[in-house]
Amino acid sequence: MSDDSDVRKTEILQEYNNWLEIKFENLKKGDVFRLHEKTGELIYDKLGNSQFTAISDVYTDGQSGIYGISTDGTFI
Repeated sequence: MSDDSDVRKTEILQEYNNWLEIKFENLKKGDVFRLHEKTGELIYDKLGNSQFTAISDVYTDGQSGIYGISTDGTFI
């Protein structure tokens, strides 16, 4: 069983600019999302973006089971 305190927080954008916390592995293609470190700080890409659009569903690399997702120009 994993300890969720070591997991980054994932939020998806909903209507009226509201953010809903979900598990990273539940992201779907087309979701607009953002990530927070376990300390609460937003995660930014190299260009300073903190919001991303998923262009794939979540996948794993097969051997390690680490989740990944393809986004609009950035790989998280």
